[in-house]
Amino acid sequence: MYSGSKTSLQGSQIFQGKGSQKNLVLELSENESIIESIKQGMAENKISRAEVKDMQGKIKEVTVNFMLGSKFKSKEMNEAKVNGASGHYELKTNSFFGNLHIVIEESGKLNAFTLVKAKAVESLKIMLSFIEIKE
Repeated sequence: MYSGSKTSLQGSQIFQGKGSQKNLVLELSENESIIESIKQGMAENKISRAEVKDMQGKIKEVTVNFMLGSKFKSKEMNEAKVNGASGHYELKTNSFFGNLHIVIEESGKLNAFTLVKAKAVESLKIMLSFIEIKE
């Protein structure tokens, strides 16, 4: 017979509230920072967690990371056309974190990268998805 102390699990819980999935499209102007614009869009719309569903348009002053075989590499580009994106971001009181993966066409071939920094070329669109909690 076991006579040890009782323990309780305090961690994950099942959400019992109601929520609905919403979309937000950010249309950036020339020279706006991609990552700062996502942060600002989330803050202005009181979004704490968002998924990046897509990005369409051109970006400039681009820095990306990628793997080449087993080597981690960084690359800078003057301008690139984005053919898709995915990622997620979280905005907390004192922090903003996440990642953004983009697909860029280079020499007729599509390549995937992790975006470090970039600025928008006129009319770049970023599509975000989030859950709006209903009280």
